[in-house]
Amino acid sequence: MFNVYLQVHLLVGILEKKRDPSTYVYFIDTVRKDPKENLLQLFWVNVTASFIREVNNQTRDSSSLAFFFESEVPRLLGLCNTLHTRMLTLQPAQEDMLTEGLKRFENVYLSRSAARLADNVNMMFGGSSVPSRDAVLQLCRSISG
Repeated sequence: MFNVYLQVHLLVGILEKKRDPSTYVYFIDTVRKDPKENLLQLFWVNVTASFIREVNNQTRDSSSLAFFFESEVPRLLGLCNTLHTRMLTLQPAQEDMLTEGLKRFENVYLSRSAARLADNVNMMFGGSSVPSRDAVLQLCRSISG
């Protein structure tokens, strides 16, 4: 995705510098409807909206794909963060719309993680006796991994 974003960034840069030889009008002015319009941001908004719409449609139809997105949220958010960081080098005011669009999966992941942790804590402290060392180690493993 970053390569396509970079290509559009370079294209916008070229269109802003080059003029039509016959009319001396910048090529970017013929493409933009509004002079204040940011084509790169408009491109990213449309790509992100299309990506999120497709992810939502496909995960609605496939429970295994939805489970994958819900279980791999940390990796997915890491990839989105890396992409966003790279994009910020080209255009500093860029919003992180991709991460916002994946909030649904993040919420499911967090609720499952909290439930799993709560189950382990309840199992450990459910009895009247003090938890064993193995139970404490298992709780620590479930928290860390």
